[in-house]
Amino acid sequence: MQNFCTLKKSSDFKTIQLKGSEIKTKFLVVKFYPKEKINKNTQASKLPLLGITVSRKMGKAVKRNLIRRRIKSIFSYYSHNYQIDDMAFSFYSKKSIMYASFKELKKDVDKILKSV
Repeated sequence: MQNFCTLKKSSDFKTIQLKGSEIKTKFLVVKFYPKEKINKNTQASKLPLLGITVSRKMGKAVKRNLIRRRIKSIFSYYSHNYQIDDMAFSFYSKKSIMYASFKELKKDVDKILKSV
């Protein structure tokens, strides 16, 4: 079961991109913003919002989807440990993520969620 809702609209991504705070790590750049300020419709859910952007430069669809699945899995695992229910997150992958192991990526996401 997913412990988050996904961002779908490009306007929501743009709002987070322009107004949100940023955290950079070795493999990810994460922007976050309070979800009640994004869209009134997204406020109904008590779960955090998650958007993932993986560039085509990372590789073909199989590789990009692997990166997305890993981030979703890790975020779902950690989301209940932290008080992030009122936040919207937008994850942007860096080129170095292609060579990251699952453990390294897990440490990266944990570090991000601790600092939010």
